[in-house]
Amino acid sequence: KNMFLGTTTGMVIYDLSVPLSPVKKSFFNHARSCDPVIVDDTLAYITLRTGTNCGGSTNCLDIVNIKNILKPVRIATYPMVSPHGLAKAGDLLFICDGTSGFKIYDASSPYQITGRLVYTYPAIDAFDVIPVGNVLMMIGDDGFYQYSYSDVKNIRLLSTIPVDKN
Repeated sequence: KNMFLGTTTGMVIYDLSVPLSPVKKSFFNHARSCDPVIVDDTLAYITLRTGTNCGGSTNCLDIVNIKNILKPVRIATYPMVSPHGLAKAGDLLFICDGTSGFKIYDASSPYQITGRLVYTYPAIDAFDVIPVGNVLMMIGDDGFYQYSYSDVKNIRLLSTIPVDKN
């Protein structure tokens, strides 16, 4: 059992074999930035963004091979506009790209992600996303959205709870 933490300077990996006594296993260093991280099998996905109190000058998605948990290795970097939260369900990678919108990618090949944009919602200033079953819950600057993605070719808005921006 491992825990992956995003920090302003990298991703820290802890061994949780003894939950009350985590042991640091390794550290993956990256440019100074805010960096949410998710893990799927042997890959970690990290979004880095500027414009925050974290500092930094990079807006991108890094994909890191963690097959050897002691030696994580970046295998790909993709430019983004202002990436925030992200999530993955199967081969779908969901990225909240700030003012550039909410994006869904086919991540079946980590070396070709940006060329495999499945769907984009450019009008939504998206912050975070959580897939549960076939329902995607997403929060943006103007509200909470739920989408059905059971049919990737027909992603449907299920509901919206508006939030007053003031």
